[in-house]
Amino acid sequence: MYQETWHTAGASTVAHKKRTSNDGFVYTQIRGRIRTGDIMLFQGKSPLSRLIRWGSGSEYSHAGFAAWWDGRLLVFQASGRGAEVLPASSAVDAYDGQVDWYALHDEYSKRIDNHALVTTAVTMLGRSYSRMGLVQLMLRMAGGRFRGMPDPKSCPNAVFCSQYVSFCYRSAGLDLVEGTDDGSTSPADLAASPLLHRRGVLRANPQEKADRKHARIPGRPRGQSAK
Repeated sequence: MYQETWHTAGASTVAHKKRTSNDGFVYTQIRGRIRTGDIMLFQGKSPLSRLIRWGSGSEYSHAGFAAWWDGRLLVFQASGRGAEVLPASSAVDAYDGQVDWYALHDEYSKRIDNHALVTTAVTMLGRSYSRMGLVQLMLRMAGGRFRGMPDPKSCPNAVFCSQYVSFCYRSAGLDLVEGTDDGSTSPADLAASPLLHRRGVLRANPQEKADRKHARIPGRPRGQSAK
């Protein structure tokens, strides 16, 4: 359930999907309803996150997408550590900020090639985080010159979060933000995509989160950074 409002900040104007009081979900209770290709958009609190949110006129500073793999629900994302994959539970539990759940409208979910989506994401794992690409995006947004550029034909050597999501989706047959190339796609653009609708906020179960925090499991991912 949402309402669209318009907000201007920085150099761009985007649609926001306004929260209602009853749109929160405990992640462990609705985990089975999340599908491969569903997108998670994050509202970070770090200085970099606030800069991204201001520049794009959006609440969002980070993006990733979900995928099922051998019974585990994972999140593919590009963070400061580069393109990576981690358990969805870690993405929700460890992130310092709100996590919103978006999904494709049914007519588009039937058109996406999930195998190609995951294969592309896996192929790109380990690629470095494109800090320069993010800076260039911020400069293009400030100058209003971030639309109409051609999409790359080859896989980029470094990516930032929403660029990674956009490229993987395009490789799977869907262009989430038509008229905007992958390297110019911000989390705000994904949130405003007409192909997606917002399902709600994903929240950790407080007790389960505390239990996992104190459990010492060898090799367990350390979770999210603040971006």
